[in-house]
Amino acid sequence: MRTLHDIFAAQKRDKQGQSPQVLEKHPFVTFSYGGGSYAVSIQHVREVVEMQTINPYPVAPDEHKGIVNIRGRILPVMQPGLRGSKCCEAADRLIIMEFDENQPFCLAVSRVSKVLLDPMEAEAGYTVNVGNQPILILDQSMIQVHAQEAV
Repeated sequence: MRTLHDIFAAQKRDKQGQSPQVLEKHPFVTFSYGGGSYAVSIQHVREVVEMQTINPYPVAPDEHKGIVNIRGRILPVMQPGLRGSKCCEAADRLIIMEFDENQPFCLAVSRVSKVLLDPMEAEAGYTVNVGNQPILILDQSMIQVHAQEAV
């Protein structure tokens, strides 16, 4: 699979007069969270599962909603402050993500789907229009996850 660096390098060569190159679309997982629509690169999504019972735990940071047991593995459920949203309202799925190796965490979301986006449009922090729906592209810093503190 080509990296964004490879794609940008190829585009730079194209602008310098070399043959045009068709850009590959990159898969993203889109979801609703707290009234907003978001997307994250599929490379960070490990699994999407049905909603599980979220068990709160004492003395947790604000961004930690609780923990879930997924096939014997205890994972933190994060509640990042995305546009002042609140977790778990009408959530019917858990997205298990992993930005740092061996540091998986979950987000409680609804309306999960997969979409292919142009890598030039799909940069973190940008909003893209998919089917007349604005979707914010997320990365690790925007989710502000500290999963290692959770368990």
